[in-house]
Amino acid sequence: MPIPRSPPPTTTKSKSDQIQIFDPPKHPAVAPSYSQISTVPLSPTTKLVTIAGQVGHDYTNPAGAISQSFPEQIRIALRNVETCLAAAGASKRDIISNRQLREEIVTKWFGKDRDGLKPPPDTLIGVESLASTGGKREYLFEIEVTAVVQTETPAEEKARKWNHAKRARSEDGRPNANK
Repeated sequence: MPIPRSPPPTTTKSKSDQIQIFDPPKHPAVAPSYSQISTVPLSPTTKLVTIAGQVGHDYTNPAGAISQSFPEQIRIALRNVETCLAAAGASKRDIISNRQLREEIVTKWFGKDRDGLKPPPDTLIGVESLASTGGKREYLFEIEVTAVVQTETPAEEKARKWNHAKRARSEDGRPNANK
């Protein structure tokens, strides 16, 4: 059964209980064959975030011109990753893996804003070419990331479970038939 695309269908489940597939505002997928982000609940307190390969497409540039500068494309692709992470409620600290498509490894970006954490595992894949339009080679770098986000602290989880159990019992300690 195919997974529905954004917006998720209306159900009785909360959004945190559903698989979500979406694009950030003003950050559409470069091609209509995929979406930028998927989030999958792993537990009531964590979710898996998968971000599709981000390229040097500058969504803030109304002309849509693509720089042919390799360093500039890396800078833009990493900014696009940060945009997608924020849209999914994640940060660089939550990244557990990344995959870079190109001949050069980008490591400095992962060392920043991770509070001393080591860079996540990564895979470097050499490719013949990346996405192009009209047969013209445009994108020189692509990166995809996977993150795990804790949606509540252990203390918040404990309080939520305690409150749920408390609501499920009547004042005399017997199970509440109404719950």
